[in-house]
Amino acid sequence: MNDVAFISVMHDPKGSLANSLKEALPVLKRHYSNGYIALSENTDRELKRLLEGAGFVVFFIEKRGAAAARRSILQLVQHTGHAHFHYCDLDRMVTWCLSYPEEFEKVKERIRTFDYLIIGRTEAAFRSHPAAWRETEKITNKIFTLEFGSRDEIDVTAGSCGLNKAGLLKIAGQSKAAVTDAEWPMIIKRMEKGKVGFMKVNGLMYREDINHSEQNKTEAERWLSRLRLSYLISETAVHTK
Repeated sequence: MNDVAFISVMHDPKGSLANSLKEALPVLKRHYSNGYIALSENTDRELKRLLEGAGFVVFFIEKRGAAAARRSILQLVQHTGHAHFHYCDLDRMVTWCLSYPEEFEKVKERIRTFDYLIIGRTEAAFRSHPAAWRETEKITNKIFTLEFGSRDEIDVTAGSCGLNKAGLLKIAGQSKAAVTDAEWPMIIKRMEKGKVGFMKVNGLMYREDINHSEQNKTEAERWLSRLRLSYLISETAVHTK
């Protein structure tokens, strides 16, 4: 099938995403007729009910962190008949559906032309994020851009990418890093000598009511958490060879 299937993961034990997801699902279904979502085993069952009600396939997986969850969804869909896939964190995709859904058709068109497509943020979308995210991700994106060998800065930390079936199978067989944001494109570019592209979208913006994830942390703890993540992604960009 030349259709682009949507794949995603989510950990949401309180069901905080449910109301926004309910609003976003008609838009998502209009643009992606096939979708596969891996939910952590302790995610609120309302999300499963909503997703399956929209015709998407839902899996429950053990909670072992974002990287393990992303690898799990690749394993779960590798035997499907789709030629291309659009991965996006579920809360990110909900925000996208409710803000700039008109971008999806162009995104799918671009996904079909690469082994792997890095989907990043426009300047406006990047500025919508909390300061702790912006300042640490700037460093990560700079390091990745240098390692990638691009003259234009690449935003690799936005939680979305596109990949074809061959790229998915190669990543599924080789991904092992603690974080995947920089690892996956480097596997395709460096290890497989594949074709990697990059595009910017407005839809990967930040909305406090949807994308919040560190509500119980102090401001200093939020900065420290983002700094640790930035270091891990940056290290992976350098060492995936």
